[in-house]
Amino acid sequence: MTATRTPPFRPDHVGSLLRPRALLVARDAHGKGEIGDAELRAVEDDCIRGVVRLQEEAGLRGITDGEYRRSFWHLDFLRQIDGVEITEGNFVARFQKDDGSEVGFKPPTMTVTKRLDRVRDIQARDFEFLKSVVGRTPKVCIPSPSMLHFRGGRKAISEEAYPDMDGFFMEYDDDRSGDFAPLRFLPEGKTVVLGIVTSKHPALESADALKRRIDEAARFAPLEQLAVSPQCGFSSTVDGNDLTVDDQLAKLRRVVEVAEDVWGG
Repeated sequence: MTATRTPPFRPDHVGSLLRPRALLVARDAHGKGEIGDAELRAVEDDCIRGVVRLQEEAGLRGITDGEYRRSFWHLDFLRQIDGVEITEGNFVARFQKDDGSEVGFKPPTMTVTKRLDRVRDIQARDFEFLKSVVGRTPKVCIPSPSMLHFRGGRKAISEEAYPDMDGFFMEYDDDRSGDFAPLRFLPEGKTVVLGIVTSKHPALESADALKRRIDEAARFAPLEQLAVSPQCGFSSTVDGNDLTVDDQLAKLRRVVEVAEDVWGG
């Protein structure tokens, strides 16, 4: 098979990457009012240049800014849409980590209070900066409309307004995610990006194990309609997952390696 020329690329990733300490320190200082917007943005710019180099070194073709300007992968974007109201969460969500410890936080609540409208540029300035420092394909991960009403599925999204829903990034990194059998319903011409590399812990998956999983998925959907990526971002919130930058780079390289072996890139 030949390498794809348009995204999603065969090796891909979800978008967020671990924040360097310099950025975390600057964001904390900004939150305390110790530095201004311009000072924070200058630090973000420098850190984004670094994470662009990291992705290109890993061999990726779709390059993001690591979502370094966001605190949450989706809220910072959605809160800028007129008609979206975000309030502090009123319950604690708990997640059990691989080591048995629990992480708890209060997820914010999003409510659509009126017809949605984009009244300002949301990420144009950020994208222009990213484009200026990327030698490959600049990529911005945008929360889908279904993030505001994702439990309703296709019936909750107007087919007149959104007749074509553009590829699926799906989590498949553990038993909780289920098996590949639902892929038999994949429509012709749609791509499923198999999230079979975990971003939750540092253990590096073997290339052979990932190829076997791709073979399993290909029993239910054409191999030509499949791609591979980590199951989620490495830093969906500003705090990041329990990995090092080197762990992250190794996993991104493994995604590229497997995609090149299976599809030719």
